[in-house]
Amino acid sequence: MDAAIAARDSALEALAEELAQADAERAELERQRDELDRVATTLSERVVARERELKELREEFARARAETAQALRSLSAVAGELEAVRAQARGQATRIRMRALRDAAAIADRVAEMTDGPAQARERLLGALAEAVERLGAGEELEPAQAVDAAGAAQAAAAGDPPAPAPEPAK
Repeated sequence: MDAAIAARDSALEALAEELAQADAERAELERQRDELDRVATTLSERVVARERELKELREEFARARAETAQALRSLSAVAGELEAVRAQARGQATRIRMRALRDAAAIADRVAEMTDGPAQARERLLGALAEAVERLGAGEELEPAQAVDAAGAAQAAAAGDPPAPAPEPAK
């Protein structure tokens, strides 16, 4: 019987060692499980944060795209208006050139008429012409009444009459 008790005690000791070893393995597995749970939780939180950032970036990108589209439409409208202004400016410049050519032709005709007159009349005519050229060169647009007055002043200067005061340009 002592042998049976000793066998039983040694079996109990072996089972106690196996149990202790199983408890140690279980504790290590639980520690590893807890560590993996923490890692999984951390990764899950990172994924949620990244998803939130991606959502915000997508919204920001959509806003930027909409703003860019609006800016392009505005720029296109401004370009169209600029082209219209350029076309108007070209037309206005052509009208100004044509008027200057007509005025120059009229002045040339008057100068041709005056070439037979005295030198002093020619000097006054040239002075009146210089004033007219200065007004045209300064970009002033003469009204038809002012053009007639300027032509009359040039004729009066050629004839030797004192010049009449020049009218103020219309604004």
